[in-house]
Formats: sequence, C-alpha cells, structure tokens
Amino acid sequence: MSKSTSRRLGPVIAVACLCAVAHGTALANTVATTNLSFSNGSQSIWGPGGSAAFGGSAYVLGNNTFGVSYSASASSGTVQSTLLSGMSARFTDTVAFDQRSDVQVGFDFFSRDQQVFGVPVPGGTLRTDLGASISVTGHLNTSLVGVPIGWNPTIVDYDYQLETAALFDAEVGARVSASDAFSPASVGIGIPSFGIGLSGGAGVDLDVRQTARLDITGVSGFITATHRDSGDRVTQALSLVNASERFLSFDLARAGAWDFSYASLSVLNSFSTQFSLDIRPFIEYGVGLFCGDLGDPDDNFGCAAEDRLITTLAGIDLFSSPELNLAYGAVNTGTAFSINVLAAPIPEPGTMALMLAGAGVLLTRRKLVAAQATA
Repeated sequence: MSKSTSRRLGPVIAVACLCAVAHGTALANTVATTNLSFSNGSQSIWGPGGSAAFGGSAYVLGNNTFGVSYSASASSGTVQSTLLSGMSARFTDTVAFDQRSDVQVGFDFFSRDQQVFGVPVPGGTLRTDLGASISVTGHLNTSLVGVPIGWNPTIVDYDYQLETAALFDAEVGARVSASDAFSPASVGIGIPSFGIGLSGGAGVDLDVRQTARLDITGVSGFITATHRDSGDRVTQALSLVNASERFLSFDLARAGAWDFSYASLSVLNSFSTQFSLDIRPFIEYGVGLFCGDLGDPDDNFGCAAEDRLITTLAGIDLFSSPELNLAYGAVNTGTAFSINVLAAPIPEPGTMALMLAGAGVLLTRRKLVAAQATA
C-alpha cells in the first residue's frame, strides 16, 4: 500500500472503528427454563371413537372330535400418561440496534424429575387398565367301542385385570414399554369313564400378556415475541424432532423490550398395545384295562384304543391395537423470557465532529485529485 493510499483510508478506518464502538459489543448468553406439564387424561386404547371389546377363539389342538380350543376377550381399556418436562431457551438478553433483524435463540426440550417421598423419579408415566378373560375347553366327541361320548369340559375360565405401568424420562426420543400378564397354573381334568374302561384327561398351561409401547417423537408449537410497548408481534414455528438444540432467528424491528412466550406446544408421539397368548394344551385317552402312562406304549396293558395330542403354541397374536397418538393437549405459557433491543445510537458531539472532519478530509482530497487531473 502506498503512502498516499494510506493517507486516504486513514479517516475512513477511524470513522468505522468509532461506529463499531458506538453500536456496542456482544453480551454473554443467558439460559431461561420454563416448566411444562402434559397429560392425556384417560383415553381409550382403541383409538378415536373407541371400541367395546375384542375377542378371538380357535382350536389350538385337534378339533371338536378330539382337541382343545380357547376363547379370549378384553373389554373397556384405557391409557393414561403424564409428562413433566421443560423448555430451555438460550439467547443474548441485550442486542445492539443493528443486530435486531437476526436475533438467534436456541430451544431445547428436556425431562424433569418428580419427587415421590422425597426421592426423584423420572417425570414420564404410562399406565393402562384393561379387563381380560380366557377360557380353554377340551373336546372328546366320538364313539368308542360302540359307546357314544360327548365330553366338552371347561379346563380354564379366568378373568383378570391387566394393568401396565412404567416410568420414563419425558424427553424427545424417549421409548417406553410396559407389560402385564396372568399365568394360571397348569390345569388338568380327568375323563369320566362313561361306563367303560376309559382313562385320560385334558390340560393346559397358558400365559396371557399385554404389552404397551409409547414413543415420544417430537415437540411442535409456536414462539411469539411481543413488543412490550407497541404490542407488535413476531411468531416463529418450532419443531423439535430429535434430542438436539434448535435455533430460530427473530426479526425484532423495534427498540425496546420483547417478551417471548410459548403457544400451542404439542407432544408428537406414537402409542400401541398388543395382546398375545402362549398356550400349551394336551388331551389324551385310553380304553381298556391297566392303561398307565398314555404317552408310553410299554406302560399300557389291555388298552383297546389310546391316543394323545400335545403341542405348544407360543406367541399367538390375539390383538394389536391401531397405532394412535395420545392426546396430551396443547400447552400455552405466559412470558418465558425477554430480550431488550437497544435504541439506535446517537453520536456524541466529539464523535460527530471527528466524523465530519474525516468527511471533510475526503472531500478535500477528491477536489485536489480532480484539479491535478485537469491541469
């Protein structure tokens, strides 16, 4: 750079530096947190409109002549969930006037603990209640050695209240599974003789299980900034679909205090429940004398006829509810935090004189250069 160029730029650099000082410097970040509570009340696990019940029945072994069948059903059914959460905002609480058009604020959704007898536990709860029943029936409807047999005894007839419950961190990305089951002990019943040498029986081991699943997939809503004096508003949509912080830019056109609030905050989620049945039935009979272990031919003497059916059926899907959203309800807040926009700076007399002097030097320099060019 030549000396003449340096002399021409000197006043400009000085003026620019003075303007930067007059506009202020960046301040440290501030974090403000707002407590939020969500609840879906009591909601049907069957989805909108609900459903009275579900049921199913089938032969799990053999048929009506020689076999075992089941019938399972459930009625009513509700799910309740609460979320104790919070929203944090990270921002600069005072911004210069020339930075007002791009005010950055970072938002994050987090879980809050609740206190139970003074002990902190996760802020998310999930609970389902459901009445369920299971009935298992044995079947032997045939004719043995000329004697008609009709035998359809109820092996198991059981009613139960399935209640799942779980605690979890109420935050974006949370996944929770809760289950409950009833497992009656192995039940068997002997075959009557019907006037002939008939022995045997039917029995079942079973396990009925409900599994409820809930995913918290995101949070959405709006952030509104309201100018405290004029009432002007600036609104931005907020969507948090992962666990990371999300930054939004606000154009705060006026100097003064801007109050920020949250509106229509909703929890994005997915809920479903599944009912399964593990069943291990058997039925066996023998006709004659000295019918011992019907599963061991060497232990039977004089049996005119014998048979045994036994199997294990695991994980029969009785019912899977439609995937639905728990209606936690929208949450609105008052003022969560405020940002102050400084007024446009007014140059001090000394600063103004320096700026005018710099402008005069530039104007004189231009006139001199122009005169030399025409000489």
